[in-house]
Amino acid sequence: QQDTKISTIDFVKILNNNKKEIVYYYENNWEVLRKMAIKKNYIVSYQFLETKPTKESPFSFMLITTYKNKAQFNEREKHFL
Repeated sequence: QQDTKISTIDFVKILNNNKKEIVYYYENNWEVLRKMAIKKNYIVSYQFLETKPTKESPFSFMLITTYKNKAQFNEREKHFL
């Protein structure tokens, strides 16, 4: 069996020590939209992960959205506008 899922990953870097604002925004906007997208069958899953920034990877969060197949992935712009 072949897995046809596609995931996108956005990397978020904290600027000006605004971690509280970033977490608030993603929990109250990004995550809310992802929960609605699951109910509407636009995506299959999502994750909001905190990471430890390094010199090579200076981001603090990863936003992962997973689509069940290429067709669902191709509709992402339409669904999240």
